[in-house]
Amino acid sequence: MTWVARMFEQELAAVVTHGRLSPERSTIRVDVPAHGVWHLDYSSLPPVCATDTGQRADCSVRLDEATLTELLGRPDRAAEFKQAGRITVSGERVEAVSLLWESLVYLRKPSRLHCLFEPIGVDRVLSGWTCEPVHCHAPVGPLLELLGIPELVDVRSLLGVWRGALAIHHGSSDTSAARPLPAPAALKALRRPCNLSFEHMELQFAPLRPWLAQLGAELGLPPSVRRKCLGYFSSRGCGTQPHFDDNTNIVLQLQGEKHWQFAPNHEVVNPSFRYLVGPNGGKLMGLRPELQWRSRPTVMPGAGRTTIVARPGTVLVVPRGWWHTTTAEADSLALNFWFTSPSWAGLALQALANRLVSEERWRAVAQGAGATGESRATAVEQFDQLLAELPRLVAELKADAVFLDSRADDPFAQFRWPPFARAPLIEWPTAPEPNAAAKPASLVVRLMRRGSARRVGAADDERHRGTSS
Repeated sequence: MTWVARMFEQELAAVVTHGRLSPERSTIRVDVPAHGVWHLDYSSLPPVCATDTGQRADCSVRLDEATLTELLGRPDRAAEFKQAGRITVSGERVEAVSLLWESLVYLRKPSRLHCLFEPIGVDRVLSGWTCEPVHCHAPVGPLLELLGIPELVDVRSLLGVWRGALAIHHGSSDTSAARPLPAPAALKALRRPCNLSFEHMELQFAPLRPWLAQLGAELGLPPSVRRKCLGYFSSRGCGTQPHFDDNTNIVLQLQGEKHWQFAPNHEVVNPSFRYLVGPNGGKLMGLRPELQWRSRPTVMPGAGRTTIVARPGTVLVVPRGWWHTTTAEADSLALNFWFTSPSWAGLALQALANRLVSEERWRAVAQGAGATGESRATAVEQFDQLLAELPRLVAELKADAVFLDSRADDPFAQFRWPPFARAPLIEWPTAPEPNAAAKPASLVVRLMRRGSARRVGAADDERHRGTSS
């Protein structure tokens, strides 16, 4: 594969497919002689960049390799090259070519993975991030956009401006045992050893947002995966107890020193749930359909255990399913880019669910499924008839269509408890409400679920009493 083909089929495809451009109903055919022809479809959501197979295009562009090379360095010279005859543009909507130039502008932006993992190379990360922990000490220069955020110098600076969700837990307990508290109270809590977790930091610090979007794209994750930036502070001697997660994390150490211990997971390969080792034999988070243990682990496995020491500038990938535990050797502050890790089963299940609910028969109430006698027999017959259709419906599914389905996400999310699994964004009131003498002060909780918001507190009690949700 030539560098031009790789650019269109991998790099440019990632830029276009992950929707960092505003989609317009336009299609572009790009012909680079001796390298290939590609079709950019901005009429779909998300847009697509793929090898041309003779589809109709609103606009056709022809340019040679030398011109393309110069354009990558100076996309603003496109009009100049067109006037000089080095670029030929034709079709019903020649103005659509501007979308291609915008795409090339995005290609000039440095790879976020390269900024983080330059010492070991992006290929090393992409080949191993799903299989084992990957780490290095990142150079300062490419990370100035992150390290230059003044509020991330230390935890007190962060608490001084923090307005998002914040939780505290002590010792080596897990974040599942954390309780929410306001930033002023957290400043007082620092007098004792503790752990603090800051949720959805990208909502307050804008420079984190492009990193979060582009890292997901460069890892090849679907646009629909849930993602967020977390901040973790641990006092000296604190950390987390052994566990494994069902998500992927890229961690950048900002302050202090933290020791990570990792071990491969031979108990459950590719888990779809989170497991936490505890004093009573462990705690499971969410569903566990693949759980086949004879007994739950009560300690972190010792086989294959490795230790990584994270100091300021250390970057590491914590892959899904790996056992790990942490201990801060000095007050530690780290930034975590958190991504759900979609599985093939998840993509297939959600795609099939989307297909089923498109038919009214599958959307019908499952009447009699929990009944007995004749009602149950009728329900069994009806459901068996529906199940007999599944082989045909599954055969209709195609990988390309599933990948482009913006709704493809964790199929088990609706079964997890609590239902609002993502931490809320909490705005703590700075002044008492008018009726503070009669009622306790309420707090505003914007539940970050599908973009919805809801106000919860004393002021709502009367309004919602007697209603069901």
